[in-house]
Amino acid sequence: MAHGITFPLDGSVRELRDALTGSLLESLEELDVRTARAEAEQLLESVLGKSREQLLFCLNESVNSESYSILADYSARRISGEPLAYILGEKEFFSRSFFVTPSVLIPRPETELLVERALVSLTSRKPERYLVLDIGCGSGAIVVSLVKELQQKLGASFLEQGKFVAVDISTAALAVAETNAKRFEVSEEICFLQSDLLKSVSIHWTEFDFVLCLSNPPYIADGAVLDSGVENFEPKLALRSGADGLDAIRALISQFAEAFKGSHSGSSQEKVESKLILEIGYDQELEVVSLVRASGLGEYSFYKDLQGVSRVVEIKCQKSFA
Repeated sequence: MAHGITFPLDGSVRELRDALTGSLLESLEELDVRTARAEAEQLLESVLGKSREQLLFCLNESVNSESYSILADYSARRISGEPLAYILGEKEFFSRSFFVTPSVLIPRPETELLVERALVSLTSRKPERYLVLDIGCGSGAIVVSLVKELQQKLGASFLEQGKFVAVDISTAALAVAETNAKRFEVSEEICFLQSDLLKSVSIHWTEFDFVLCLSNPPYIADGAVLDSGVENFEPKLALRSGADGLDAIRALISQFAEAFKGSHSGSSQEKVESKLILEIGYDQELEVVSLVRASGLGEYSFYKDLQGVSRVVEIKCQKSFA
């Protein structure tokens, strides 16, 4: 018995799955029968160390006392509202399984659009010297996915022409990001830097012909009501951003504009292109337009997610050096 969950003693994998499915369905309003069963199976897969296919072949097997105890603990945590990703320590993003802890935001499917737009920017230009900054990197899912995709599409030689920097104010988040970089064997391609957005980032513009800034910043208003699993378990630093939810976006646009429009000199006439790509809230398009126009930066475009919501904004810039 764990927080109202009764598992059949000496039950089979099938009986435990069905009992857990029923408990999850009863306790968590956001789940339907299909998702409850899927979560029950994911918990069993993790506890038993089996793949989905292997689980199907052992439904009639019994579960030992150690696995039973772990499953009871995991189940109680999930019933309490703790996100499944934190219990499992894993979340899929861009078809890869990333390590996550409560120190980082759980990667969302809509953020994959940010990676897709970054890929378009880099594969269409194929710059010879480029810098990619992932601001507020959290788990590192964005920058690691980008590096892996570029590695597959353009090869190791293209990666050697660029510099990738993952930035976060949280040392705990940076540790998770480094773990994921090692997991996917790209730790040598990515530098990690503690900074509050761009405050501690020094961009030497003349070293690059293209600078790409990516960020999924916090963009939820302080007073907005969130799902209890998000509110109670995910890091507020990665979620909330002032009364209107725009504090981080406002600061990023301002810092990027200041860095871009600052005083620079070079040995010859050079042009450096740069782009700031941000994920934004579902209702923030008009406010972001005002911020971009006020900043004096260049052209901007919005891209919609699968729900038809303007989810990503791209801001283009170009500077000449005399």
